[in-house]
Amino acid sequence: MQSLCSRSYKLHFNPRLGLHTHVPILFDYFHLSALTATIHGSLLCLIPPYVFDRPNVRRTSLFSFLFGQDLSQITTDQLNPTLLDRAYHLHNNICEILLSSYESLQDFYEKMLQHLPTHEQKPIHHHQNCRQRLKELSDKLKTTDDIHSIDNLAHAHIAQCSAENIMLWCQFIQTFGLHEITAIVLAKDYHFKRVKRLSEGFFLRETSRINLLINEGDLFNDIHELVRNSSYYSRLPHLPIECNELDGVSDTLPILIEEIYSPNEQPSTTIISSLNPTNNNDNTVFQRVQNR
Repeated sequence: MQSLCSRSYKLHFNPRLGLHTHVPILFDYFHLSALTATIHGSLLCLIPPYVFDRPNVRRTSLFSFLFGQDLSQITTDQLNPTLLDRAYHLHNNICEILLSSYESLQDFYEKMLQHLPTHEQKPIHHHQNCRQRLKELSDKLKTTDDIHSIDNLAHAHIAQCSAENIMLWCQFIQTFGLHEITAIVLAKDYHFKRVKRLSEGFFLRETSRINLLINEGDLFNDIHELVRNSSYYSRLPHLPIECNELDGVSDTLPILIEEIYSPNEQPSTTIISSLNPTNNNDNTVFQRVQNR
């Protein structure tokens, strides 16, 4: 069987925020083929590296990661404030990543619960204050300065956070994994983000009717060049999932200029049109073409 057309998509996944989207995947217009895909991604657990038995990789442990030394090379008597601060800081970072992932998934889960039809029974969910939980875990670890207790507590905290993430994920997938409301909500969100990104290249130009008889091709070329070369346009945020052929990049995104003709003689003005107007230094580049 010969492949007629394929699409490559790039996922922009943030472990702290997760990824939830629903995208239409269009292939070539000649065969008129398309499909839709719902994608969910969330960081569930962090496993200490020594669990993996990989060849040619030095076996390490969570202890050596926290203290920078193997257990056989250090004792409680040799602990100093620098090593303790290192262990507390790394433990806090790991728990913060896991709890941030939980918080993002929890926020999305609670948002989706509000979209359930009234005739459907909503599952029981107890909201967790992740910031307070992180503070409790951090404070509990700082109450001990014994290397074995720190190692055991760090393992326990990471395992607890990972288990809670997995439990919430299973509950989310069971409720919304195949629910039709998920595709509806996520499709609207993806469409809005895509249109918002495309709108950054849409401009309104107010001009007089007398300019209908004037060839202004060079002016439009100047506007296109200014937009393409602006640092703002080159740093447009990515979509959560994107395909270069369908969504474009800064070099291929369309730049559209709509002209509004006035019966009065007035200077031409180019107006930036965006769903999310912002004040930035790149706006000054358009001053060069406003009165031409």
